[in-house]
Amino acid sequence: YMPGFTAKLAEQLNVEVASLTLPDQAPLSLLPVGHRLGKVVPIFRKLEKGELDEFHKKYAGQTATTYPLDTVLAEIVSAEAHPDADALVVMQLNDGAGGGVLRQVVGGLRAHYPVDSLIGKRVVVVRNLKYAKLRGIESRGMLLCAEGANNALHLMQPSGDGSEAVEIGSKVVPQGMASVVTPSMGKKDFQTVSKKLLAGAQSEACFMGKVLMVNGSSVAITADSTVGAGAQIR
Repeated sequence: YMPGFTAKLAEQLNVEVASLTLPDQAPLSLLPVGHRLGKVVPIFRKLEKGELDEFHKKYAGQTATTYPLDTVLAEIVSAEAHPDADALVVMQLNDGAGGGVLRQVVGGLRAHYPVDSLIGKRVVVVRNLKYAKLRGIESRGMLLCAEGANNALHLMQPSGDGSEAVEIGSKVVPQGMASVVTPSMGKKDFQTVSKKLLAGAQSEACFMGKVLMVNGSSVAITADSTVGAGAQIR
């Protein structure tokens, strides 16, 4: 990058690149009086705000202090094989919304769980994703899973003492991190966020190294089977 900049600068100054050597001592005098310059044009273009935001997302690193996902504890009330997709399961979830309102989620779990075995499982659902249609059936969220050996998916669930007592609909957030939910998050933004969701040494879900907990309790979220530390959660 810098050699290219130097060549453009030399062209505009109308000098050889080799002459752009700073003297060891002042006074600094690179060009004689009366030297004719080349055509002067901007070397660097202005970056627009959208481009700056994209660079920030890509290169800023793990500096966020807030958690952008709306993740809650839910229970799978019903599960059926998708009629038009061998890999998909159509599930109705109780996510604590009340009034008998259920949340429909379509997930690629048929290769990993018998469909009937999903009913009654307590899971973690991401609710602030843009709704999507998967082979013609609307999905209003997704379930957090850890990816284990041979690409096997393992549902994330509450575990440990007190896990049975926590209420459906309870918020799930990283320990010690504030929740600032991004509304209607798109696929690309979620993929960026999900890179920071990894399993810990005890198969616990972590966001930027902080364990996901059921809010207001000591109940952690872990995979329902052992996965290796660093396993991707998605």
